[in-house]
Amino acid sequence: MDIVQTLCQEFHLKTQQCENVLRLIDDGNTIPFIARYRKEQTGSLDDQLLREIYERLQYLRGLDKRRGEIAAALEEQGNLTDELSGKLQKAATLTELEDLRFRSGDRNSHQLLWQIYDRTNLLGIFGAMDEGEKRQGNLLALCELARQFEAAGHKGLFGFLTYLTRLRDNGGKLAAPQAAREGGGVRILSIHKSKGLEFPIVLLSGLTRRLNRDDMQRPILFHPRLGVGPKR
Repeated sequence: MDIVQTLCQEFHLKTQQCENVLRLIDDGNTIPFIARYRKEQTGSLDDQLLREIYERLQYLRGLDKRRGEIAAALEEQGNLTDELSGKLQKAATLTELEDLRFRSGDRNSHQLLWQIYDRTNLLGIFGAMDEGEKRQGNLLALCELARQFEAAGHKGLFGFLTYLTRLRDNGGKLAAPQAAREGGGVRILSIHKSKGLEFPIVLLSGLTRRLNRDDMQRPILFHPRLGVGPKR
């Protein structure tokens, strides 16, 4: 991806103007300094626009870095085809990149389920519903069943789905794990359900993960409760 050309198109900048802004940013200058004292190099871009360019620049560079990581991982696994490589190069968002890896066949059924849980926050959503712990237990039981299925030497999503169909037809049920209540047990809750004040010790994980800002690039946002929000 040509980041300079992308920024020029999105912000209607001249190539030299964009290159000047990127050079000033990379040299460690702050946005207020650039806006006030480097107008001759930026074409008098205001503070707000420079901040938007800076944020978009960081996103695009992170996108390119992630693109390279995914391509290297797929090549190491022998899953990087010419077609997939072309799609990776054309991907314009982190979500598109992760979807390409998601569909590339580099995950087994157990990993695939956890990927779905993580991408959709399924455990958190179901945990906030009535009988949330029971619902979460069913999801965890399904994931554990997939792990046991693969540990027995079986492979493939189709095989696991076929196994689930037979289990249902034979009247079998998933055995939900029991949540620890007392003693030395550990309870795993979504951050939506557990605020930390009810337990003496709380471990909050995933704080180093980057925020998903893909929605900020869309012209219209949809929220299940707040409704439609057009971008100004």
